[in-house]
Parts: sequence; C-alpha cells; structure tokens
Amino acid sequence: MSLHATLRASPTLVRIGVMQAVAYRAELFVWILSNSMPFIMLALFVAVAREGPLGGYGSADFVAYFLATFVVRQFTGRDASKILATAEESRK
Repeated sequence: MSLHATLRASPTLVRIGVMQAVAYRAELFVWILSNSMPFIMLALFVAVAREGPLGGYGSADFVAYFLATFVVRQFTGRDASKILATAEESRK
C-alpha cells in the first residue's frame, strides 16, 4: 500500500475507531443503567409504601420481591455481546 493510499484511508480508520469507542461506552452505560435500575425502582417503591400499603404490599414485601428478582436475574441474565457472539458463531 502506498503512502498516498494510507493517508487517504486514515480519516476513515480514525472515524471507525472513534465510533467503536463510543459504541463501547454506550453499551457500558446501558449495562450499568440496567443493572442499577432494580435498586432505583426498589427505592421508589419503598418510599411510596412507607406512606401506606400499595396494592396490599408493604415495604418489606417490595424489598423481598426486588431482591429475589435481582438474584434470579444475576443467575439467568446474558449480556448483548454474548448473545451476538453466539448468533455470529451459529451462522458459520
């Protein structure tokens, strides 16, 4: 490859690198948000249930429910990159 071709391809390679870095950070942000959202929802439901039962459920019921679903999710969840990798392998 000549120097001219290398210089001509450089902006595209830089753009691709930046896009990959942004995509990685966006995936990380979504992962953090999705893993912390149950705790945010738990705090909201407990705050509402402190003022009185919500649908017959008190604060302790909400804590038990959210912790149980969190534990189940930790044992059964798969992140998107593993699913995509599995899908790509199955196409080969």
